[in-house]
Amino acid sequence: MTDAAHLPEPIAPAAAAGWYPDATGRTRWWNGTNWAQYAPEKQTNGAATGSLVLGIVGVVLTVTLFLAPFAIPLIPAGLIVGIVGLRRARSLGGVGRKSAVAGVILCGVPVALFLLGSIGNTLN
Repeated sequence: MTDAAHLPEPIAPAAAAGWYPDATGRTRWWNGTNWAQYAPEKQTNGAATGSLVLGIVGVVLTVTLFLAPFAIPLIPAGLIVGIVGLRRARSLGGVGRKSAVAGVILCGVPVALFLLGSIGNTLN
């Protein structure tokens, strides 16, 4: 008869390979037996950020009346970059979506101000 003190301890099943938080809380690759050295890089959406920046600059230039002509090329560029940012956000799991939406909306503000000014001038 075997003594219970001499039985080997059961081996816990190892976690499957994948991305997990390590002991420090960082996300790292676990290969099934060891932690990998590198953590994944943070995903970014440069197009979304670019759209937001172009939208902000476009609005600032538009409300500064003597600089408004400089906003003209920024607005379509911001809209195009914003649409690219929205499409990219879809493939990145939503990364940058809010910035892209804000950029598209901000690029629409100068267009709306221009249209309101044109309507106001025709009514006078």
